[in-house]
Amino acid sequence: MAQPLAEQLDALLAEASFRVETVVDGYVRQQWVPLAHRSHCDKIYAVLSGKARARLEDEEYGLSGGDVLLFPSGTIQQGDTDAADPMRKIWVHFESATTQTLQLLRLFPPPRALRGESAAQVLELAKQLHAEWRGQGAARQLALKSLLMRILLVAYRAPASDHRPPDRRIPKAEAKPSVAENTNTRLPVDRIRDVLAQMTRNFGDDLALTDLAAAAHLHPTYFTQVFKRLVGMPPMKYLEQLRLRRAQELLARTQRPVAEVAETVGYRDPYYFSRAFSRLTGIAPTKYREEAQQGETKNER
Repeated sequence: MAQPLAEQLDALLAEASFRVETVVDGYVRQQWVPLAHRSHCDKIYAVLSGKARARLEDEEYGLSGGDVLLFPSGTIQQGDTDAADPMRKIWVHFESATTQTLQLLRLFPPPRALRGESAAQVLELAKQLHAEWRGQGAARQLALKSLLMRILLVAYRAPASDHRPPDRRIPKAEAKPSVAENTNTRLPVDRIRDVLAQMTRNFGDDLALTDLAAAAHLHPTYFTQVFKRLVGMPPMKYLEQLRLRRAQELLARTQRPVAEVAETVGYRDPYYFSRAFSRLTGIAPTKYREEAQQGETKNER
């Protein structure tokens, strides 16, 4: 049975990292995003005033003061602003990742557009984020990360009434060739998300690439390409890291023999497990256990 989306998201958020790349408060003139292109990072747009139009994938939004947009890297975007009433907005470029390279917002996107109280909260937090970005206060990076996470929390918890639908969907005939081509090749995110949940549940089983591709109903070659694009590494590499992270937990918290730990996390050959573990951590499993448990003993004193 598939793991509920909320549980999958919580499991990933437990290991998530966030990094703010830039925060700007400024006016956007006529040539905002004249040509459709893929966003290179996760983005938040908090509109302060003015009027503009934004296209995200095949959705179009008219923007004015109080509107908020959130969208992940890889989103096709295009837009223009009203010359007589140019848009002023706070824009935040950031990176969200979990399990080292997995792109969180692409796999679990928040609402693309917000209105109402949720949008008002994001707008206020965006102003605080901009102030921190320009300032030199103590623990500045921690403050930036904290505010960004609060914005995402508001978005993920926004009630359905605050989810703003697009003003219209753009027919393919109206889209420029480059946009039409890209929207037709939208990645099967839901399938990859389901496979990630299966890998998390069953990492100790014998999972071959063909099994994972079949679960996604994709050809193994295409499955590998899509998985790597979304997660940042090939599926079998991701599975190896998933298994070895679990092995680290078992070695640090239990006295189970190394061979038993190896089999529990999916390695039938303990010698191969030891080599893989040492390659990832730079230390043998027995030495890792010794140092991890010594550290816990010291902390308890």
